[in-house]
Amino acid sequence: MKISLCRHATSMWVAQLAGSIDEVVEQLSATHPHAFWSLTSTPDEISLVSPLEHHEAFSACEGPWTLFEVEGPLDFGLTGILNSLTKPMADAGISIFAISTYDTDYILVKSDVADYAHAVWQQSGFGVTG
Repeated sequence: MKISLCRHATSMWVAQLAGSIDEVVEQLSATHPHAFWSLTSTPDEISLVSPLEHHEAFSACEGPWTLFEVEGPLDFGLTGILNSLTKPMADAGISIFAISTYDTDYILVKSDVADYAHAVWQQSGFGVTG
């Protein structure tokens, strides 16, 4: 199976929320209605990956990041997808932030190394568009 990635143009930010998520979700829905965003809640924190750089509910925010989407959908029986994509990044010294959804995987890299990551994946035999 040939793995291909699609590079998204919109910058992403990884934020930790200290306040209510309702206002943040409302703002995302209003200002970025069709954008990628991911909200994760654990017993210790609430994190948001989105195009929002600032919000009063953020206690910390890191970015910008560039989002690469693994073209899917991917079957749940597939193994080693993330490993095959992250190994070239680790070998090149590129830090990644990965998110998985029901259909596919997403890999974020810091925007200042996005062109380098793009080239490394292409040199490793992956198709990259965008």
